[in-house]
Amino acid sequence: MELINWRQCALQWGYKMENLNLTVKLKFPVEHNGGLIGELNFRRMTVRDILQAEKFKNGTELEKDMRVLGNLTEQPMDVIEKLDMVDMLGEVSDLLSALMGNE
Repeated sequence: MELINWRQCALQWGYKMENLNLTVKLKFPVEHNGGLIGELNFRRMTVRDILQAEKFKNGTELEKDMRVLGNLTEQPMDVIEKLDMVDMLGEVSDLLSALMGNE
């Protein structure tokens, strides 16, 4: 497994190194519990995030990735499943891939 270069990831997205919690603004906010979620805040990845995704044995790789996305953004799967594909295929997907070492 390739180690994540947080400095490179942060610089790639134009974030300052001291801000290891990265934020992505959504082009299409998600409605949830009567409010709108307009951005996703990514925290640093831990081993636990990967282990929890791997416990989802019958899931596809995409489902596992979505669980990791939910963990990293601390959002329920209901929110993740409501993400617009424009947002998902844009910066959200690129950042998730970079954080997981899949560039």
